[in-house]
Amino acid sequence: MIQRLMVPLEAVNAALDSPPTPHRRRAMLDVIALLLTRCAETGRTFWGWTSQEWIHLLGRNQTEFHEHAPGWVNDEVRPYLAAHAYLLGSFNEFHRLGSFQRLTLSWRVFGRGLVTSEIARIRAVLASWGYQLGRDDDTLLPMVVCQLLLLNRSPHLEDLDTSLFERVRREKMLAGSQRYTLHATQRAVAELGFCDPPQPITGRQSPRATGGAKTWEQWVDRWHATSTLTPGVRGAMRSALLRVGRWIAAEQPDTADPTLWTRQTCATWIAAVDRMRVGHYVQRTAGLGDRLGKPLEAATKAAQITALRTLFRDCQEWEWLPRGFDPLRALAIPRSITALLGPDPRVIADEVWAKLLWAGLNLEAADLPQSQAGQFYPFELVRAVTLTWLFSGQRSNEIARLRVGCIRWQHEGSPITGDSHRAVLTVGERPVKQEERVVNTSSLIGGRYRRRGEPTSGAMGDVWIAEDTKLDRIVAMKFLAHRRLMQQGAPTDFAESTARMFQREARAMARINSSRVAHLYDSDEHEGDVYIVMEYVEGESLAEHLRTGPKLPLERTVRWTRQICEGLGAAHDVKVIHRDIKPDNIMITRKGDVKLVDFGLAYLAGITQTHTVAGTPLYKAPERWHGDTGSERSDLYSVGCVLFEMLTGHPPFGSPHDDPMTVGRMHQDDTPAFPSDHRPGIPAQFDSLVRILLAKDPADRPKNARTAERAVIELSHLLDATDDTVERSEVPDTPGSSTSLSQHIEALDLRIFELEILHDRGDQPLIEARTEHAELTGQSGDTRGAAALYDRLARDCQELFGPYDVRTLDAFEGLARWNGAVRAN
Repeated sequence: MIQRLMVPLEAVNAALDSPPTPHRRRAMLDVIALLLTRCAETGRTFWGWTSQEWIHLLGRNQTEFHEHAPGWVNDEVRPYLAAHAYLLGSFNEFHRLGSFQRLTLSWRVFGRGLVTSEIARIRAVLASWGYQLGRDDDTLLPMVVCQLLLLNRSPHLEDLDTSLFERVRREKMLAGSQRYTLHATQRAVAELGFCDPPQPITGRQSPRATGGAKTWEQWVDRWHATSTLTPGVRGAMRSALLRVGRWIAAEQPDTADPTLWTRQTCATWIAAVDRMRVGHYVQRTAGLGDRLGKPLEAATKAAQITALRTLFRDCQEWEWLPRGFDPLRALAIPRSITALLGPDPRVIADEVWAKLLWAGLNLEAADLPQSQAGQFYPFELVRAVTLTWLFSGQRSNEIARLRVGCIRWQHEGSPITGDSHRAVLTVGERPVKQEERVVNTSSLIGGRYRRRGEPTSGAMGDVWIAEDTKLDRIVAMKFLAHRRLMQQGAPTDFAESTARMFQREARAMARINSSRVAHLYDSDEHEGDVYIVMEYVEGESLAEHLRTGPKLPLERTVRWTRQICEGLGAAHDVKVIHRDIKPDNIMITRKGDVKLVDFGLAYLAGITQTHTVAGTPLYKAPERWHGDTGSERSDLYSVGCVLFEMLTGHPPFGSPHDDPMTVGRMHQDDTPAFPSDHRPGIPAQFDSLVRILLAKDPADRPKNARTAERAVIELSHLLDATDDTVERSEVPDTPGSSTSLSQHIEALDLRIFELEILHDRGDQPLIEARTEHAELTGQSGDTRGAAALYDRLARDCQELFGPYDVRTLDAFEGLARWNGAVRAN
């Protein structure tokens, strides 16, 4: 007897189109065990079970399924049980089983290739008509089509007839948006010639509202047909007027004819509206929910009175009614109602207002939403409107009406006229001296910039702090002393090469849009010298910061490294290579954030450049010592050098006092030490990241800064999961612990981290390693950890490959299996 039952069950398992993974085979065997157990309990074979018995076993959801199933059954069993019910018990009432993957079931029963091709035929037709359902990323169409194929017990569109669609509608097997998808599906199948087209659903509308006495309704319809208001307004007023008709029928039946209305009738109606509640004198109450019986809002009361006033005003103007009263006075909205209309301002709490002030005073360009084309409004305009709203006491509509030039300046109580050449400025905590406040436009550079203090020497010229008198801000101005170089006898080709490099910096910075890169404001020429104007970054360089404390906390190191990669990623996105990443070119703002500066050696990828070894020797990639102009991966090598210095307090190769060529040979030939050799106790992932960034071959480094940024984010997650106030150290294994398994998991975790740096998240070895990591974690007893790892893997696979890819489905099945283990524990 058992053999007779086993033969069809094993035949179904063998026929299902399902990859033979270990957990899938386990689920199939569990289905056989469950069915045999149920046969023993009921005393009847499964091919004689009714649809209701199958529904009882399958449950209307996972929770109900587990209530009737043994405790050893996990979530993966139910989909395979549905396949057995379909093939062995002729069960096809899947609309009664709640939410489950009908597409996956169709793949297993009919075959993935056949089902996919049939859905593609319908998609092609719908896409030609402009349906969103024709897009490959749509999930609604496959669900509805698979429901039809399963119900029809055939995977072929040719077998879908008109009666099947009518049955689905008649028995309401689909709900909500699925019914519209059913309509579109039938249209596509009809276009292919397999059934009749569906009945048009356009033109349907709710029954026309009626109200009260017939005489009143006739007057309202006559006004509705004559009024020149927009259709929407006419319709809304008609509904309000029919409500008046229902009130007349219930309370004032003698005034159904508008010619009989008096001022007293109007007063009675206004009093009734003032006391009216939601649901009074309406034709339908569906959709009102918990609002039923509550007082009407002031706006609703005003709309009711306005509609009646409009009716009597128009009918009197058209001489349909005698002027027995003035509608504007008799049907005016009471002050008790108008007082509740309009804005409803509230007093802002002091702590909330303090936050608003702080946010407005510290507003940055990075705080604003950006599109692919950049910011919609200039940042200066947004900041001006913000400060005006905070300090002028005006509302947004009042600010919008302000004229250009309406600001009146004053200083210490004394007004400053608009034609005055005096401007009051404050830089930091130091007030500007009186003699500095006089703006002599003839001495301004470019008609707006005035240099202050003494210059500092930059890579290609002098750098000044300057005032932008036009926008009232402090900027940094970098001058290329081109004329001075020529006067000092510098070769013409050297001076011209330097000028071209300077122009490249301006072009490079202009293409980058990131809060991690100093913004370029202007570029021009002054007295023969080219200059650029850029954002002035208040703070100190990373080099200055390292001199005060060589070893940075790990949390700060990770955050700054991530921001460096973020800025480089924005540059690399527009094909700009920095070529001189070093601590001196990394500024730390007063808020503790990173900004990259000095793109003087940058070039636009794809533009042929003269081979040069320009750059800083301590941070220059090996390939650049051979004359290579550099690439994104060259910048990442420099990031690795900077990261090594932040962790250890010194560069990986050489020192500032060493000969540059000696340092170059070290970059090309020597193997860098691990940061943990100089700073014991830091996680091994830091060693891995530094080792990969400092790889001699560019192909062995991350392909771009975005990939490196993701690796640094993983490091931040690692620190968040541990005590970030101390550095981790080796902890001896306790007696009896599973040392080998824990060491294997730790080594695998490190391997996954390295794979994520060097490969895409969709790389197959990385997916296999992450799957093995999750399984080993669960086998070690950490079932919640295994479920969390599978959850993250499933989300990544769904994002990369789509919800129906086999890798995504495998990850979700692993998640379901370990979630079941968590519940069992």
